[in-house]
Amino acid sequence: MCHKIGTNYSPSSKGFFIDSEARIIKFKNLDAGTKLEGIGNQAIIAMAEPADEQEEYEALIYPQNADKKRIQARKVSYSRYRQYVENEISVDVIAPIRQYWLTHIIELIPGDLHAVEKERIEYLIDTMLNEINKDYFDSVRKSILDYILKNEQEMKRLGIQQVLNQPTDWGDDFYKGIEPNEEWKHNVMMARMLMSENLCICSQATLELMKLWQDYKAYLFVNLPQPREDPVAMIDFLSNQEAQMNKVKGLLTSDWNKSAVDILREELENIEKDQTKTFFESVSTLMANQMRELIEQSVDKYVAFIQRYSFKEYPSAEEVMAREYDADTPFEDSFLTLRLTISDQQITFTDPLDNVHKEMEEIIDSIIKQSNNIPRPENTIARSDKMHLWDVQADDEIVINAKNTISKTLLENLEVTKQCIRVYDKYIPLLKEKSRIEEFLNKEPFDRAEFQAEVNRYHATVKEIRNTMPFEIRMNMFLVNCQDINNLLCEECDGLIDTILNKVGDFVFSRNAPEISTAVKTIQEEVQ
Repeated sequence: MCHKIGTNYSPSSKGFFIDSEARIIKFKNLDAGTKLEGIGNQAIIAMAEPADEQEEYEALIYPQNADKKRIQARKVSYSRYRQYVENEISVDVIAPIRQYWLTHIIELIPGDLHAVEKERIEYLIDTMLNEINKDYFDSVRKSILDYILKNEQEMKRLGIQQVLNQPTDWGDDFYKGIEPNEEWKHNVMMARMLMSENLCICSQATLELMKLWQDYKAYLFVNLPQPREDPVAMIDFLSNQEAQMNKVKGLLTSDWNKSAVDILREELENIEKDQTKTFFESVSTLMANQMRELIEQSVDKYVAFIQRYSFKEYPSAEEVMAREYDADTPFEDSFLTLRLTISDQQITFTDPLDNVHKEMEEIIDSIIKQSNNIPRPENTIARSDKMHLWDVQADDEIVINAKNTISKTLLENLEVTKQCIRVYDKYIPLLKEKSRIEEFLNKEPFDRAEFQAEVNRYHATVKEIRNTMPFEIRMNMFLVNCQDINNLLCEECDGLIDTILNKVGDFVFSRNAPEISTAVKTIQEEVQ
């Protein structure tokens, strides 16, 4: 239609018009001056230079600085433009849409949509055809008006000073990018061909599979504690996650797979044999995507759980111990229990903190591995060279991002938890007292007062540990159980006391042994 307009329109012919009363063609000299018809009182405003797009945006943000006449001129031009497109150009001058276009469109609609009612399909088709027909007429009328408005005098005559989103003339907007070579074109053509051969439209089976997935999508591969639950040992936490993963994967490999097989068996009765392979591939792709969705949700859940413990600042062990005596301060919401012990005359954690960090990160790897060896449903029905659904790789973006996110939080919490050892700095010398006591016991002459002082000092140390040292230190993420280390330190003191007393007993016995032996012999002689 635009071609016809361009062929028949020329500047000298714009003055011709049809006089409906005289029923003849007349000519009007438009060069003598034109009048902005239909503008009325807005003519003065419209004569102002309209604002551009940027100026209109700024007028919305800063209305106090806006040039109202220029903004109004832009609005008038737009409203008159829409008026001409929608109402002033009759559809009678436009060729109707070609029927074979609509036929080709309708042929793309599947004819076996069993899940949708026939009346609903007919209503949707009618609605879309009406929308296509309207868009067609609007586009052609817009093309007509755009061509007419290429003449500045016509713009003035119609009262449209500005055309928003002006069309680009043919040849002006030439391609300026990189020209594809023959190899690129060939690859694109092959990709398009493979897509057309392998793509499969939705069917009743795919709808049933999507409905089936609703029963399994809530089963995550992690079983994480709720806020304020009692902390558990590291080994128990890892066991809970492993049990949850085994449970969910068991459901997927048995119940989910079996239900999918039943759906495929029923659908095979309604599809042609040459479409079987494509259909199986599409089903496996759908199920692999569903499996990946479950993996992503489980990873996101675990990451969000760890990130609950991410803060800008963390309380120190001393601050936590002080707050435990404040009834108005809530406890830290820790979920893992760590214990302190003695190793090589040093106070350390029973679970090395490096191992804790590593095992917490490896939970993500364990989640990812649950996507391995999930059987494809068609293997139960027919032979296939592909045995399992696609799995999620260890170098997948979601794995890398998740590990990077939680690693920082874990390191920060482990570093502040490591400070709990400093609470016992005062008692670390106890771990090296054995050598000093042995040296002390080998030094003669013995002084009873010195022995008594040593024993009293260790008794006082035991009492101090029992009365002042905490039973636990509840840090941000980890609860440090201190009962074991308290008992070990007290046992260390008791052992030193026993060593001193044994030495005293040996000394007393060896010094008084001759006198005791003589007394015993005297008694024996008297008895005889």
